[in-house]
Amino acid sequence: SNRKSRRCHVCKEQKIDFMPCSYWHVTGNQCKKTFCMGCLKEIDAFSHLDNAKDGKDWHCPACLGICTCPNCIRSRSRERSSREKERQAAFHIRPSKRRFRED
Repeated sequence: SNRKSRRCHVCKEQKIDFMPCSYWHVTGNQCKKTFCMGCLKEIDAFSHLDNAKDGKDWHCPACLGICTCPNCIRSRSRERSSREKERQAAFHIRPSKRRFRED
């Protein structure tokens, strides 16, 4: 077969048997990540593959927020901690610092 090989997002190996993500981010950029079938099996992301085989869109584990690679886990925990900091900051604003509009 003359199918191109692509590098798997998780195991970083060149594979011929892969799934490319078809998700478009709100920024207008398409996710270009590819996942080999072995890694998809480990992540247990096969439930989404049926759509892709029917020619429908397939969203990869990274876009779905279930990717188990170290980079995705790290960036998810960074997002969570920054959201948590924002939430805490909102609660700790002293009343004297708050501005109330007087109509």
